[in-house]
Amino acid sequence: MSFLPELRDKLKENNTVPLLMKLTEVNFDKTQLHAYRALAVILTDNDIKQLA
Repeated sequence: MSFLPELRDKLKENNTVPLLMKLTEVNFDKTQLHAYRALAVILTDNDIKQLA
């Protein structure tokens, strides 16, 4: 995803953060991993600080 800037931009535009945050809580390791990877690409440092 980090190699597809247009996909990253679409994820930001469509406000997918709440959905990705829910996916980090599922019981499937691969799903959690990919959700965290997507969040790492679309969140800014300030966004991450606000979540903490």
